[in-house]
Parts: sequence; structure tokens; C-alpha cells
Amino acid sequence: MKWSKKFLAVAAAMTMAFAAAGCGGGDNSGNAGGSDSADVEALLTKAQETMAGVESMATEMNMEISMAMGEESIDMITNAKVLTVNEPLKMQMDMSMDMGEMGSQDMQMFAEEKDGQFVTYINMDGAWYAQSATAESLAQYDADANMDLYLKNISGFSKTGEEDVNGKTASKIEGVLTGDAMKEAIQDSGALSSVENMGLSTEDMEALYSSDLPLTMWIDADGYVVKYEMDMTAMMQAVMDQAMASAGAEAGDAKIEISKTAVSMICKDFNAVEVEIPAEAANATVIG
Repeated sequence: MKWSKKFLAVAAAMTMAFAAAGCGGGDNSGNAGGSDSADVEALLTKAQETMAGVESMATEMNMEISMAMGEESIDMITNAKVLTVNEPLKMQMDMSMDMGEMGSQDMQMFAEEKDGQFVTYINMDGAWYAQSATAESLAQYDADANMDLYLKNISGFSKTGEEDVNGKTASKIEGVLTGDAMKEAIQDSGALSSVENMGLSTEDMEALYSSDLPLTMWIDADGYVVKYEMDMTAMMQAVMDQAMASAGAEAGDAKIEISKTAVSMICKDFNAVEVEIPAEAANATVIG
């Protein structure tokens, strides 16, 4: 499969980046109407206030990508568990990636802010590496900081039911993030840094904004966003088409078909998380 490894890496990096990076700017006034629209808008506003006051939290993201090229297909499942403490920032991420016949990979990352500088520590196969980082590069993994961006930009929203999440009853809110809102926010968020080294240009990224992004959020009575889901299939297909064209794919080449790109994020343990940087990280090999 000529393109599989490169473009599977692109799909994974992009989905990780944009799943957590959110989309900023704008407001949530574009509701779908209906008798409950005022109540839903009030709940979204309450959620903005509640999530803005969160000092620490735990999240667990599950991401599924299914893609095919000709007769070959690949399914990739990624699980990332993240603990985040704000002010000063401390973060722990444990990620596992299963790519079927292409193998699997586990990674553990810690990050901390020290005297206004950011450092990441990565444990891969028992070896520790340290690297300086920027606030923007870490923001893509911070669901707490980016939740406000989702809340402000969801449009066409409506309440479609109530469900139990983490033992609490939560309102299910469905809507979309528009392409225009995503374009302005993603360009300012630093999320694109995650895929620049994949050989994608600014023009390639324009494909991100060709369609709206379906978003479903679950918000409990206290205003905590306890879960959200995104269907990024159409977005990823548009980007993959553009990326293949930029890489020199010809009309007769098999097309990479994205049949599924789904992200689910569970948020819990609000204001009850602590992160400790392992002692082994102090002797990490400095890279970059």
C-alpha cells in the first residue's frame, strides 16, 4: 500500500490535534430554534462559566479511523488518557495506538511549566527524552482550556435527550462547528504545528474548512461538559484528497477512502486531579 504509512500518520496526527484543539472565536447564538432553545443556550452559557473555573480534570479520548486504498484497508484505534492541572501547568498523557497488521505503539508523556518555560518528558520503550515546548503545542491536548472554544462556536444546536454519563444525568446537545469558525480559530490555535512536518501546505489545510463538523456534547446540571463526540469523516476525506494531490497522485492511482474518523472524549474528576513528574524524567536525554 504505497501511501498507507505516510497518510495514516497524517490522519492520526490531524485527528489528535483537532479533536482537542477546538475552534475559537464567535459565539453560540446560532441555535436551531424551538421551544427549548432558550434553555439550551442558557445551559451552554452556564457550561462556559463552570468549565472556566475548572482547575484540574481527567479526560479519556478514543479515536477510530478506518481507511482503504484499493483492496487494502486499515483500522486504527487510539486511546489517550490525560490528566491536566492548571496554574502552573502539569500534564500526563498515556497513549496507546493499535494499527492492526502495521503494529501498535504505547507512549507516555509528561509536561510541566517551570518559570514560564514549558518542558515535555516522553517515555518510549523505557527510555526518557526531554524537549522544550510552547504553550500552543501543549494546548491541543488540554481539553479543559479548549472546551470553551467548543461551547462558544457550536451552532444549529438543539437538545436531543438526556443520558447517564459518569453516574450523572446529562443533557445531550447536538450541533455543528462551521467551516468559517474553524478556519479562524485553527489558524490561531497552534494546532497546525502538529502536521506541518507531514508535508501538508497551507493550501492543503484549506480543505479542513470545506464542510461543517458535527459535534455532540453532554452537559450535566452543574454545567460540566462530561462528554463530547465528533464525526470528522468528511473533513478528513477532504484533507486526504488534497494531500494526495499535492503529493503527486495521478488520476489512475487508487484513492484513499476514509470511511470513519470518530472521536469520543470523556471528561471527569473535575478539580480532583494531581500530576507528579517521575523522578526518572530528571535524567532524560534532551532532544530538539
